[in-house]
Amino acid sequence: MSAIRTLKWTVRAVEDLARIRAFIAADHPSAARRAAACIKEAAAMLLDQPAMGRPVDDLLEFHDWFIPFGKHGYMLRYRLDERVIVVVRVWHDREERNAGDP
Repeated sequence: MSAIRTLKWTVRAVEDLARIRAFIAADHPSAARRAAACIKEAAAMLLDQPAMGRPVDDLLEFHDWFIPFGKHGYMLRYRLDERVIVVVRVWHDREERNAGDP
């Protein structure tokens, strides 16, 4: 397999990250910055190791990767699109999610 060259964030993933950061920043601005940085750094790690996530059962082209942060963490959903890793969603691991929502 040829090397992955780029990392792309969908509009929804960027909105997810902004929502997460705003939610935390209401009470803890510095924690909000750290959480966003942690998520971005983890996503960048996928450029070297794109198979870190586990395949999503009903959406086989997608992978979920747990990113620890504090007592819990975040889920990052992504897919490989030829030589591009596409981050499609980000959410806190305790958030309610719709089944099958990429």
